[in-house]
Amino acid sequence: MKIILKNIQKEFGFLKKSNYKGVQGVYEIKSGQPGPVFGLTICTHGNEIAGLAASYYLREVYKLRDKLLKGSVLIVVNNLEATDKALVAKNKAEKMLCRFIDLNFNRLPKYLLAVESDNRYEIKRAKELLPIWDSFDVALDIHSTTQDNPPMIIASNNLDFELVKDFPIKTVITNIVDIQLGAPAFAFYGGNKVIQTIEIESGQHNKNKTREVATKCVLSLLNKLKMINIRVSKTKRVKTFDEYFVNNSIVFDSKDDELARPFTDFECIKKGELLALVNNVKVFAKEDCCVLMAPKGTKPSRIGEEAVFLSKPVIKKLI
Repeated sequence: MKIILKNIQKEFGFLKKSNYKGVQGVYEIKSGQPGPVFGLTICTHGNEIAGLAASYYLREVYKLRDKLLKGSVLIVVNNLEATDKALVAKNKAEKMLCRFIDLNFNRLPKYLLAVESDNRYEIKRAKELLPIWDSFDVALDIHSTTQDNPPMIIASNNLDFELVKDFPIKTVITNIVDIQLGAPAFAFYGGNKVIQTIEIESGQHNKNKTREVATKCVLSLLNKLKMINIRVSKTKRVKTFDEYFVNNSIVFDSKDDELARPFTDFECIKKGELLALVNNVKVFAKEDCCVLMAPKGTKPSRIGEEAVFLSKPVIKKLI
């Protein structure tokens, strides 16, 4: 399933030229039969291109247009401008600067429709995409990580674990939407409907394994929804998930703030352990917890966002 960069760039070129209901960067695949609207959102951050590989595979290799049994699939490049810049970036440092243009697309205002006279690109793009997002009945948002972490499912709080047990992922992060600053793009999916919205962190940026995980997850979810028909080996199904319930975070306000030491993702922390120095105040763990989404060192790449998230100790969830 190796998908080379040349094909990823080709896929972005195709999607950039696509137009659905007057919105650039959106492509529809219709079955001609009644069924759900499946939203596949990719490149919510411009430097996270695994979703483009999945889109290429669906269209050019799997030939989804010929095999879709019901409903429709909307492929949406969320952050069109940032992705455009990321794909011509010359090195990793330049690509990291293409994560977004003006605002992290996963830190949108929670009351987006009430925002007026805000010309930041991500705000304007989100408002443009709202009618598309509203139409989703189920959605998958594909991301990747800076560190070489195992793939993760970032779940809305009503996750149906049956839908994801064929994913090549056993780690699930829950409740993060209620803790994080602002709102992730996927918080707006489905509009006023309560839908199954799943975000995946499919692995480290730019690894072929990451692209494979992203592609397998899309195919698996479409199969679970009976929108396509593929055979799945029952022996490969996840039977026990590691669930991390996020209940806190540490936010850095200045460049002088720092973590007490480098932490590894999913590291277990004991109550009372020193976590960070924020505004010259020591921050200690209030309870036994796990560290999630830690930076590589003691300083985050950006100020004003979460330096780390903290979760309850891992729960083994048997399906």
